[in-house]
Amino acid sequence: MARTLMPAADAEVLRGRIDLAFRNGKYLYQIKPNKGAIQLSVTDGERTTTANLVWAFGTGKLGQSYLFLQNGAYRESRVTYFSSLQNLNFTPTRALLIPRDLEEATSRPVDNSELLRCFSCHSLGANVGGQLDTTKATLGVTCEACHGPGLKHVQAMEASQLQQGIGDEEGRRLIFNPGSLSHRDSVDFCRSIDGTW
Repeated sequence: MARTLMPAADAEVLRGRIDLAFRNGKYLYQIKPNKGAIQLSVTDGERTTTANLVWAFGTGKLGQSYLFLQNGAYRESRVTYFSSLQNLNFTPTRALLIPRDLEEATSRPVDNSELLRCFSCHSLGANVGGQLDTTKATLGVTCEACHGPGLKHVQAMEASQLQQGIGDEEGRRLIFNPGSLSHRDSVDFCRSIDGTW
């Protein structure tokens, strides 16, 4: 989770790529660098809309989705980069086979509560009084946000104590593993990290 949020201009999978394209019927989607920014363009063959991508969610190892600003409000791109395709396709659960118009084909609005949920999973400190504020946020989620203080765990690993007989039980005691929580408890735990859900 440490590198799952970044400014779109810093996204490695997008830098220098001019071949990212996806077609859905008459709509052609392209993402490419443009004057230091990463630009999404969508055309229906008659009209074209463009937007500079602002945020990239995901490392790109599996996929990466994007947000941009339009009239001061965030919108989610309908297309996502997928490493298995080395190209674009519909953002998961956002496919529209027959969009009403170019705007709907391009993106969807993202309200404040959804933004807070997205940024809370992919950053620390973006929720300031129930409002999104990325100016002081830590992009990505550090290990200790989920696993708690890790100094003793790191010291044990560095000293190879875990491999010299202390064993799994002692190793587990040295660091919290949220993967051991029940599904219900894990949801509550994730909500408590940034307090947004």
